[in-house]
Amino acid sequence: MKKLFTILIGSLLVISVFAQQNKKHQSRTDDAHYKSVSEYVVQNLPDFWQPDYLFSNSHRANNKTSLSSNEVKQALDSIVVMGPTWTKDLSITEVRHYTYDSRGLCTEILILDYEPEIVEPLPRTYEVLTYDNQDRPKEYIIYYWDMTNSVWEENSKIEYVYSGGLISEFIRYTWNDDNQWELEMKDVMTYDANNDMVLYVVSTWNDGDYVNSFKAEISYYDNHYLKEEMNYVWVISTEEWMLTSKEVYTYDANWNVILEMQSTWVGDEWKDVNKTEMTYEGDQLVLSVQSSNYSYTDWTFDYKDEYNYIGNDGLLNIIEYKWEYESWQFFYKHEYSYTDAHMFDESLLPFDWIYGHDFTYQLTKVSESSWFSEGWTDNFQFLMYYSDKEVNAIHEMSLGGISVYPNPNNGVFTLKIDNEYKNTDVAVIDIFGRLLSTETISNTQTASIEKTFDLSAYGTGIYFLRITQADHEVYKKLVVQ
Repeated sequence: MKKLFTILIGSLLVISVFAQQNKKHQSRTDDAHYKSVSEYVVQNLPDFWQPDYLFSNSHRANNKTSLSSNEVKQALDSIVVMGPTWTKDLSITEVRHYTYDSRGLCTEILILDYEPEIVEPLPRTYEVLTYDNQDRPKEYIIYYWDMTNSVWEENSKIEYVYSGGLISEFIRYTWNDDNQWELEMKDVMTYDANNDMVLYVVSTWNDGDYVNSFKAEISYYDNHYLKEEMNYVWVISTEEWMLTSKEVYTYDANWNVILEMQSTWVGDEWKDVNKTEMTYEGDQLVLSVQSSNYSYTDWTFDYKDEYNYIGNDGLLNIIEYKWEYESWQFFYKHEYSYTDAHMFDESLLPFDWIYGHDFTYQLTKVSESSWFSEGWTDNFQFLMYYSDKEVNAIHEMSLGGISVYPNPNNGVFTLKIDNEYKNTDVAVIDIFGRLLSTETISNTQTASIEKTFDLSAYGTGIYFLRITQADHEVYKKLVVQ
């Protein structure tokens, strides 16, 4: 079953997620230009925990819950981004590596950049997420790589507050020059008795207090589907909310969105500025999304997306058109590849996953091309790699009895294991999830044991040690310089 919002958000943002990831957490004080909460959230908050109202009511349960004790799933281990070079051929430009805990929750993302003529990858960001005892995001921290000092430096942080089982606040911080977390912004959500979000307020931290910035008042139909959103900005000079825009949603008999009308408040009346129209096949399969802008006295086409499917098994491609010279012109094409060896709902996905939940089979590749000189030119490819994630009877163990030093290192490092661990399996894994070596370390002594490893033959970069002892498992990240 294909709902518009789950497909649309996933497909239209597939390319921008990588480019925008580092920008979306930077300080923002110009929230007035956002016309809606949905646009604001997409640009400002992590994709892994956005307010439920962005999705239709039937999709409120998502795939970010933890696993039961007897599940085995395919975990999205890494995404390799292929981009164009000066020769126009695609080559590796970025790798995202994901780490999960024993509950199947993504806890880390390591992002590496690859540049032409530079053999070794360059660390970019390291993202860490912690959860509460209900498997809900608790704290999200982003680190940037300091190339001068070869260390990770704190950049931004988001804390999550819950009330009555619902997310009630996002509190955002930036790392200041005094090496401390400094308050930046706060987003507060209010719900009605039906647990529908009815108020979303954004405020910025200024001189020891929060200052209002952006507000949305949201209304719903009786079945919880979004009806209308009224948006305001805070005027500092008058200390009042100023009405700026609204979005009104219209549905068909199957409660698919068929019209999204955007208007701005000018003087003392509403002026229509944009409308998005959707068509469907059957009850819920979206076929097209068309946007138009109102200019002076008439509507003018802007863009159009056409969706094509592989029967009922998944999205085949999306072809995007721009309205130019009084006709529709090819603009972009997004193509999707799958493996039928695994179903989509058998996949463990990271917290920054933005695709919809409507794929039938496991997604393996997304390609983007643009129309140029009467032909399609490759822009990007996103290659998804998966590995087995066995959860049954596997528990995380702390690093209290295990240490690795030095780290970073030149390829040679020592693993120290306390005597409480007798037979320990140690595996070395690279950033692509490939197993480089494995061995069992037996400790029959009454004291701790030390084992020296040498990864210098593999070159500089990021590696992982997977340390397993009995029914416990832990990962340790290594930096080889």
